[in-house]
Amino acid sequence: MLMLHSGSIFYKMKIPPNVYIVTACGVTEVTYSCKYDKGLKNYPCDLFSHAWITDMEQNNKHGHTFNQEFEFIQQNIIFCNACQYGDKNKYGPSTINSFFLLPDSNVSSLANSAVFDKNGPVLQTDVPLSLAQHLYEDDPTEENRKNLQKELTIRKVVDTMNSRIIEAAKPGISLDVLGSCTQCDYNSCPCYKDCLKHQTKSFCQSLCYKIDKCVSEFLPAEAEAVFDKCLDILDEEYINACGTEHLYLRKADVLLYNLCRRGGVNVQAAVNEIRKQCSMFKNANFFSKK
Repeated sequence: MLMLHSGSIFYKMKIPPNVYIVTACGVTEVTYSCKYDKGLKNYPCDLFSHAWITDMEQNNKHGHTFNQEFEFIQQNIIFCNACQYGDKNKYGPSTINSFFLLPDSNVSSLANSAVFDKNGPVLQTDVPLSLAQHLYEDDPTEENRKNLQKELTIRKVVDTMNSRIIEAAKPGISLDVLGSCTQCDYNSCPCYKDCLKHQTKSFCQSLCYKIDKCVSEFLPAEAEAVFDKCLDILDEEYINACGTEHLYLRKADVLLYNLCRRGGVNVQAAVNEIRKQCSMFKNANFFSKK
């Protein structure tokens, strides 16, 4: 599997002993950038990293544990679901200052710090468009206007391309249906619905949408194998055919994941459409140097 979004790196990975991992978001989610810097003309950090470091600096002298740090992240970042992997039982109760020696800090609380710019946190796949908008607002030249228009065009083209791939793979399924699960709407998540057939509501909501648990616990082995094969083929084909030159192309990661999870995918039709659409996308020469 070639997806590299946060939790997906550790998806189904057998974590060795004595390793504790926290990710910014779950398998089918993308994290958010924040704190646009006019001088850098970029986002210097993401929401998860800022929140983690801020809280660690504030509380490392007070016996703060990794479990408490994780709870802080979950409570303060409502846009995606942080997840834990590895040896949680051993290291979760451990104090942060057992591993990090940090000076006393007068860092302001997360609520009062400048985490959010005027447009709020920005989904990482949306960063190229957001940067183009900032540049044009700060310096409305013709060059910056054209760059902004190009970003808008790329998004439209990629959305249309993904829609046609999904339609070829499983007719009747829309891009909206394949969006990632969110804390705000549990019922939009097929895995959550499957979980409810076997477990309590509170248990299912605590899964953190770690699809490794959903697949292994609520799908038969045969369906899991089909899911893995579908995703491996489509994800690799998409990356090879479309490339990775633009962050918005990574939106397909979540779409293909959720598509394969639903089953009944015409993999060969999807592969054919990926090759066709990506060829047209590359022929558009969005990234050619003039």
